[in-house]
Amino acid sequence: MFRFVAFCALLLAVSVSNAATFTVTTTADTAGTTCAATCSLRQALGAAGLAAGVDTIAFNLPGAGPHRITLVSGLPVTNDVIIDGYTQPGALANTHAHASNAVLKIIVDGRTLTQPMLSVNVATVRGLSLLGPAAHAALSLTNGGSVAGCWFGVEPDGVSTVANGIGLVANGAGTHTVGGPTLADRNVFVSTGQAVRFESAALGTNTVRNNIIGLLPNGSTPAAVGFGITSIGNLSSQSVIANTLSCTGATAVQIFGRVFEQNRFGTTTDGSGNPGCNTGRIATTSGASYSFNTFGHFTTAPLQVATTVTGIVLRSNRIIGGTAVPFDLNNNGFSFNDDTDADTGANNLQNYPTLTESRHIDDDNVLLAGQLRSTPNTSFALEFFASPEITRSVANAFALANAERISTGTIQVTTDASGIASFGPVPVEFDGSGALGAVVGNATRLDGLGIGVETSEYGQASAVYAQSSGDFVVTNTNSSGPGSLFRALLEAQARPDGAIRDRVVFAIPGPGPHTLGLGVVSDPILDGAIEINGYTQPGALANSSAAGSNAQLKIDLSNVRVALRNANSLLKGVVMRGPSNLLFLNGATLEGSFIGVSVDGTALATTNAGTSQITCDGPCRIGGPSLAARNVIGCPQQVNAMSCVSIRQLGAAGPTLVEGNLIGVSADGVTRLVTPVDNGASQIPIGIDVSRQFTTLRGNVIGGLVNGIRVIGVGNVTIDNNRIGVGADGIAAVGNARHGIAVEAANATVIGNLIAHNNRDGVMVAGGTLTTLIDNKIHSNNELAVDLDMTFAGPFGDGVTPNDPGDGDTGSNDGQNFPVLSNVRRTAGGVTADVSLNSLPSRQYRLRYCFVAAPDAGGHGECNDPTLVSHVVSTDASGNFSGTAPLLPATTLGHLTASAGRIQGAFEASSEFAQTVPIADVTTITVNANPSPSVFGQPIVVNVSVAGFIAVPVGTVAITASNGGSCNATLSAGIGSCQLTPAGAGTITLTATYPGASGFTSSIGTTTHLVERAPTTLSIQSDTPDPSTFGDAITVTFAVQSTPAANGTVIVSDGVGGQCSAALAGGTGNCVLTPGAGGALTLVANYAETENFLASSDTEAHQVNAVASTLAILSDTPDPSVFGQAVNVAAQLSSAVGTPAGPIVISDGAGASCEIASASGNCNLIPANAGNITLRADFLGNGTHLQSTASTTHAVDRATTMLTPATPTASDGNLPRQFAPMRFPIAIGVGAPGSGAPSGSITVTGTPGVEVCALTLPAPSCDLVVQTPGSRSFTVQYPGDARFLPSSTEITVDVRADALFRSGFEETD
Repeated sequence: MFRFVAFCALLLAVSVSNAATFTVTTTADTAGTTCAATCSLRQALGAAGLAAGVDTIAFNLPGAGPHRITLVSGLPVTNDVIIDGYTQPGALANTHAHASNAVLKIIVDGRTLTQPMLSVNVATVRGLSLLGPAAHAALSLTNGGSVAGCWFGVEPDGVSTVANGIGLVANGAGTHTVGGPTLADRNVFVSTGQAVRFESAALGTNTVRNNIIGLLPNGSTPAAVGFGITSIGNLSSQSVIANTLSCTGATAVQIFGRVFEQNRFGTTTDGSGNPGCNTGRIATTSGASYSFNTFGHFTTAPLQVATTVTGIVLRSNRIIGGTAVPFDLNNNGFSFNDDTDADTGANNLQNYPTLTESRHIDDDNVLLAGQLRSTPNTSFALEFFASPEITRSVANAFALANAERISTGTIQVTTDASGIASFGPVPVEFDGSGALGAVVGNATRLDGLGIGVETSEYGQASAVYAQSSGDFVVTNTNSSGPGSLFRALLEAQARPDGAIRDRVVFAIPGPGPHTLGLGVVSDPILDGAIEINGYTQPGALANSSAAGSNAQLKIDLSNVRVALRNANSLLKGVVMRGPSNLLFLNGATLEGSFIGVSVDGTALATTNAGTSQITCDGPCRIGGPSLAARNVIGCPQQVNAMSCVSIRQLGAAGPTLVEGNLIGVSADGVTRLVTPVDNGASQIPIGIDVSRQFTTLRGNVIGGLVNGIRVIGVGNVTIDNNRIGVGADGIAAVGNARHGIAVEAANATVIGNLIAHNNRDGVMVAGGTLTTLIDNKIHSNNELAVDLDMTFAGPFGDGVTPNDPGDGDTGSNDGQNFPVLSNVRRTAGGVTADVSLNSLPSRQYRLRYCFVAAPDAGGHGECNDPTLVSHVVSTDASGNFSGTAPLLPATTLGHLTASAGRIQGAFEASSEFAQTVPIADVTTITVNANPSPSVFGQPIVVNVSVAGFIAVPVGTVAITASNGGSCNATLSAGIGSCQLTPAGAGTITLTATYPGASGFTSSIGTTTHLVERAPTTLSIQSDTPDPSTFGDAITVTFAVQSTPAANGTVIVSDGVGGQCSAALAGGTGNCVLTPGAGGALTLVANYAETENFLASSDTEAHQVNAVASTLAILSDTPDPSVFGQAVNVAAQLSSAVGTPAGPIVISDGAGASCEIASASGNCNLIPANAGNITLRADFLGNGTHLQSTASTTHAVDRATTMLTPATPTASDGNLPRQFAPMRFPIAIGVGAPGSGAPSGSITVTGTPGVEVCALTLPAPSCDLVVQTPGSRSFTVQYPGDARFLPSSTEITVDVRADALFRSGFEETD
């Protein structure tokens, strides 16, 4: 800067003493060296070239402009000149903070030229639009000078561009300044092959400052340049300050600049926008420093440092929108730390700090802790950067992030003697604003004065986590951002491990399955203890099927690979699809997931990436003993594909378990995912490839691959109860294209497995020793069950290894001889055999036995049913043993084989299987009859099946029924039938007797058979006559339908006591019945159940009409009767047919009645009236008899009455008194035998017309006033009524005189 100021002062001094100004007034390109009133730019330059001092070329062209000066040739080279386009009226310098709003009025257009357009020495050029030639420079600046406020390659409209070869070339000694510190100094370079080019060994200071390169003047629209800034030669003092360089070619800056400050690379001029174009790299030189720059939106590393370049220092550079490593040491992508930082190369490949803690404090602060491993006893400045999210990765696995926010300070650390410096936890503040989602750091080595020497790359990013405890919840399927799986994993990884592992759970709306990706880190390496649990997603269900997997998985990880490097990590309940190598486990656990298969578990969903699908280092667990832990695993079938599960001898020590999984088999457990093809390659798809000690493979179903299991290079491997080549149902063929198991190691135990349907051997032992084979079912393989490969000619085995005398051969399991069986036979308790063995002398061997359904073509190789019986034998000094096998269990299989295992500690060197020997055959008979049950009288077909164990019996079987009946069945293919008719109903025993034949024993088989009673149908054919008359007999005819014709008795009843019965003859019969009642009857016929026939019944309606009846009144006593007296009426009902049942009702027509309950008798009736009445008898009739009536005349006399007056009293109860009211109580009675209550009135008369009172019955008394005292006589009279006779009487009453002539009930003595 000092030199630049001095140079300006020199120019000023020169201009004061010698300067001249030449004004351009025409756009014509007129040649010459004089500048008159009309002066072209060429003339002005020529004139200035002849003048002394620093001349100025000004402009004053008429009109508004812009004014285009089109050149026909390059302008003359001019020294010491200032060309100032801003002198043109209307021109204005830029005032915009970021873009350029300059108003340019002068266009120098040399686009058609074939030589440089404008060349000046020690000059200043301002305010021009320079449109240079396509192959040369628009402006050449030599031996110092400046360019400010010019636009290169773009018209003054700021839009129209012209392709330039080079915008500006600066060369020679002196200080060259492109742009400057003010807004007015800003140049714009667009559409040029090279924007600014520095040539030769310039000794002065070269500065490029405050320019726009690659964008139109608006600061955002791309207008690409090939190179931004380039230099040729050893330019040591160069600065690039506050420029915007975007939309360049492959190189933005080429070997230029020692100081880069405040520039914007790849962004719009405001430092944030994305112009949507590619910006090339900065090829730097040693010793450069980069401070406060912004690098944005790059797809390749913007700052690339060659391996020989050192001393690059970075400070506070902002990274936005990038997708590549921003600072690339060695130009080879991200460089990982080495443990001691002893590596060399660019910046000595300085290690970066690693973070162990990155917890969110607030919007501007993060709590950081970590470590730096580098040069011992050295000081470093650690700078940190934050951005909202992880934006890129190394190999899709190691997270990298941008640097959108910069820590406001650095953390200085000093390594110890081991080169380790730890820091934090310490709060770190970040500038600016925006989410603090991820943090990266770099390390700058400091010299003894604390000055930076060289800086590392930006390190591996650590997510910023907010919650110190609890689950990380995935709530959407986004590839990144809040609620994404990507974010949950990053935060779980970032949070330090606690007592329990961090758990990632799912709560994504919708039924799913939900497909998730991981954005830029599709292959995360998770070192923390993390549980990823897909079963937490609503709707997900773990497997509950014993045969396959009915798991309902809702989390689908597409094209995601995960490395779980913590032994306490767990992955469960997810689908993983995509290229192979989907999962790496360093001692972690995998449960209940679909790996390499579709969401429904029915199709392969993976492609070959040349690596194993699941790699296990350390004591992993894949699957487990529970049904819920079962995984479904698929792997590619292409050439050179690797294993589905690779168990490697790496990582921490400890046992590894692979249990209960479906490998190569779909979720139904019985279908191969693909049909495998063996192309003979050495690297082939293998279900489980084991090269790790203390591994157990248990309970897996493996099929549809080339080899089911391979054990190579290690011992202490147990293969236990797997189904290899066989579906989960133990039946379905899901064979592998080569072997079920290939053992290429020592000390392997293969026990209790089912191995079938494989294209070659069930088990091939190639080179290993002490492979122990125990109780495996190995059958239906195309070659041997067990093949000890002694030739090692290839991966396919060598077939049966014959026994050698003395068993001295070596190789796989030392070529152990197999035993020899003979005289295999059945006993009552099972099977036994004679057995011999020739092997090493005086050694112990365990002999095992197995039943075989059918031997292979050579008589070897099959084991369908291990007997689970073994015994230890010893060879003699000659190496021989002979004896009898233990009693083996009974079997239905037809052959026996055996194996021998030389005992050595806990292991055995097992042989191949012995030549199989047939078991003497015993027949068995099964019997059944159709139809079952049958019906009495129905013929039955008796089916017999006579089974041998290895062949089909022939001959005849005699069949008898326990209650009679027999037939003979001739066997065809062991099956026969004949027909018989059982003699009766009930449960009978059918006995089938097979007398035996050549090669077959006799046998008897029985079965019970139910003969049900035959059904019957009873019907009443007729009931004659119908209708009938009560008392008449009817004939009922009936029939019982059945096959055969039923016997027995039919009983007919009418429901009211009438009944008849008759025995059946030929299924028909009749009987005579006299109905016990009349009216509508129901005849019921019942056939009772017999030994061979079922009961049945029928009904028939029958009408019985009623007969006439006669009714007579026999007496009515007494006659006449007195009113109120009961009359006994006798009556009798009779009929010509039967006796009517009654009742008889007797009535007098006036409401009195009585009833005789039966057909004859009497009842008492009290007539309602006196006089001559008519008594009537009525029978209403019933079902058997019609109604009838009778009547008689009866006389009823009126009943006598009797009056009984009581002694009268005064009203006060005293004796009667003159002129006082006197009460006469009077009672009236009825003379017997009459009864009842008379009606009417009773009159009491003393003096007629004067002393009279009357009472109306039933009143008890009447009152009168006595006029005359003394002993008085009163007449009491009842006149009678229609039912009672009149009566009268007299009563004498003493009446006291009343001296005072007072009267009334109120007076007293």
